[in-house]
Amino acid sequence: MTRLLAAVGLAALLLLTACGGKGTATGEIVFSGGPLPSDQARAGTVVVWSGTEQIVSRKLVDGEHFRFELAPGKYRFQAVSGDARCADELVLVGDNLETAVRLECQVK
Repeated sequence: MTRLLAAVGLAALLLLTACGGKGTATGEIVFSGGPLPSDQARAGTVVVWSGTEQIVSRKLVDGEHFRFELAPGKYRFQAVSGDARCADELVLVGDNLETAVRLECQVK
């Protein structure tokens, strides 16, 4: 059953990639823990990777959100914000779909 689901998922991903459209990933960097926990968007740099290839990066200021148009596929989103420790997010971008991404950074 697991192999069947994996095969169906891979086929769907290949089909999305073959369509040639674009999807949109939108989001923000947020802090948790420490003296500055906040649901507000924080400053930092967002880097988008496909495998080992850097696709795009963007510097954000406090309060700013990011928006990237990407070919359908699987991406790793990485945030760098001062000395905060930020978790990478694996994101599946679909054709003509908007995907929300929340990059959370732990502060001391």
